[in-house]
Amino acid sequence: MKSTLTGLLLLGSLHFGYAQAPAVAAAPGVKLLPDSAASRQLVASLTALLHSPAPAALVLPSASLATAALLEEVRTAATGTPGPLRHYLTNVVPLDSLHYLLQLATVEATAAPVPRASYELLAQRQGASFVFSAPLARNTAGWHRRQLGSYTFYYQAELPKGAAALVKKATFFDHKLQSLLPQTTVYCCPDLPAALYLIGVTGQLGYAGLAHGTLSSREPRRLLLLTQPQDITGFDPHDLWHQRVRNTLPAGTLNKPVDEGCAYLYGGSWGISWPAILRLFQAKVSANPNTDWLAVYENAPNFNDSKRQPLLPAYVINALLVQKIEREKGFAAVKPLLACGKYEPGNANYFKALEAATGITKSTFNSAIWALVRAGGQ
Repeated sequence: MKSTLTGLLLLGSLHFGYAQAPAVAAAPGVKLLPDSAASRQLVASLTALLHSPAPAALVLPSASLATAALLEEVRTAATGTPGPLRHYLTNVVPLDSLHYLLQLATVEATAAPVPRASYELLAQRQGASFVFSAPLARNTAGWHRRQLGSYTFYYQAELPKGAAALVKKATFFDHKLQSLLPQTTVYCCPDLPAALYLIGVTGQLGYAGLAHGTLSSREPRRLLLLTQPQDITGFDPHDLWHQRVRNTLPAGTLNKPVDEGCAYLYGGSWGISWPAILRLFQAKVSANPNTDWLAVYENAPNFNDSKRQPLLPAYVINALLVQKIEREKGFAAVKPLLACGKYEPGNANYFKALEAATGITKSTFNSAIWALVRAGGQ
């Protein structure tokens, strides 16, 4: 689940067009600012924030990650609604002469209006205009803070017991990827509604009944996570691999079978360790001496007994290949294969990168994979 901001203002990568995003309106009876010109500018700035495809100039820089998360929630709340949306400024609370707490509501304007979402955010007057921010810092004032490596944890009572193990594994992945360690900030929230509240989402119809989920927002060198303590204590190294590799390589360049192969090798899958996956693969897939590994790579289905926890042969094959490349040349030689791009007809990009890394071609693939399978990954 992505972190998003369900309100009326979004920062980050908001791409509403003018025809899709209505102007912000002051709700009937709402008390705005004493200065009518300032009130008009406040509403205009909010509208600009919502409409602009690149609203960074309207966001307080120190709160950019949290505000991007909030704005993404606003975008998500507006996705797929059958009726037109109306955004209302329902309250303006002066905190001092320059700072204001704003409350917003998003309503689907059907025959029977449907409240879609509600938000809180902060506005700061700068000259004749305003900048905005999610209320994360305000809502976590007084929380404990603990620095572990490149991670900063915020928590109310005690640091989750798995925090040190999480940081150790993430650091292992980052060093393997030769990544500049992204500064990761983690807020430990009791549940999903609490996480949403921290960034300013006070109501969101799309999350009705949901108690669990992680919100996230990223910049090139920074990552924000709002998650439950049990997700830290019982973190999944497979998912952690995917998170960390995307801090280093653009998601659009990643080859999914290679990425998943790395995740199998370094983190298992569905709580099943890599050695256990390999044993199951050997029993279910490679036991047939007539196996055509090219056909298996392109077409073989799940070999796990559980349909809800699928394990795919192509991912195991890539785990074996990654293991071989790393053993012989180091992980730096794996990265071109990992970043060879998404599927192309005939896997042309994959086999070109595989040949460069290993000398294995499409015509020698079957014999080469048999050798790896028989060696048992050794």
